[in-house]
Amino acid sequence: MQLVTLFISYYDTTSEEGIQNWTTQLKQQLQRGELVILHDIETETTEVMTLQQAKSFLQALD
Repeated sequence: MQLVTLFISYYDTTSEEGIQNWTTQLKQQLQRGELVILHDIETETTEVMTLQQAKSFLQALD
């Protein structure tokens, strides 16, 4: 199984403010239980996705 990113999000990580906004959003999603980690043992890749993205990804595999 190969994991692919199903969405494109743009984060400005070229500035301290952009990095802060990005990490704040990730922390909030983590606290709400909205993030999952999927690991493919064949390719040894790991993806962090929202729960909805993971559901969509897994449905696409069926």
